Amino acid sequence: MLRRDLPEKWESDQVALTAGAIASPQLLMLSGIGPAAELEALGIKVLLDVPGVGKNLSDHPLAAVVYSPAPRLPDGVNNHADAVAMLRTNRDLTRPDVMALFLDIPFFPPTLQGPSTGFSIAFALLQPTSRGAVTLTSNDATAAPLIDPALLQTKEDMDTMVAALEFSRQLGDTKAFVSLRNQEELPGVDVSSPAALREYLQRDTGTYFHPVGTCRLGSDSEAVVDLTLKLNGLDGLRVADASVMPSVVSANTNATVLAIAERAAEWIGR
Repeated sequence: MLRRDLPEKWESDQVALTAGAIASPQLLMLSGIGPAAELEALGIKVLLDVPGVGKNLSDHPLAAVVYSPAPRLPDGVNNHADAVAMLRTNRDLTRPDVMALFLDIPFFPPTLQGPSTGFSIAFALLQPTSRGAVTLTSNDATAAPLIDPALLQTKEDMDTMVAALEFSRQLGDTKAFVSLRNQEELPGVDVSSPAALREYLQRDTGTYFHPVGTCRLGSDSEAVVDLTLKLNGLDGLRVADASVMPSVVSANTNATVLAIAERAAEWIGR
């Protein structure tokens, strides 16, 4: 329980689903709540046709510029990320559009080749417009769902990530970083044209593990829960996790999830 001032007695007919942005839509669909045609195709009896279940998946796309180290690179002390900054890639913007993370490790996916030691200037898009989906592959509850993050699918997202990459390179060329590094390993100084930068981002960008949105709240036909987190069309069930966020917040998601849980606890306890 998150709050000590909640009632001792709870409504016995209330259920809170809190399995997260991947498992919550999976469990709903396995229970017959979701896009009717998709469920029927898997032999699942449809309890409630809710087209938005599993749709609207959003996450912060994350990529990095990686450098091999100079001999004087110090050890980090804060779980590899000693500094985080919210930045604007365009000074005309009214709020930051990317997050920069300064990592004391070479950060890149296993599909790319990079140095075994070094540091990275990573960057994440704060308000992506691309949307993916979580869909079932089977009516077997033990089968993993298909997760399509659909990162960088819109031109707006790709353009902002290219700008963030170029901005990160500028940071890497400042006096503070030049003294710590040897050379740029990824994407590499020869990768400079707009097409080459986009191709690198397609290979390097991954999830920040901030998935949200697959049971989003709202009042339209695609919304899964209402503004009090009750499942639209079914009494007694609330969803209370990151899946209800219409879009990913411009920060790490943990604090927002705690706030959602607090509100759900208050509503259920009334």
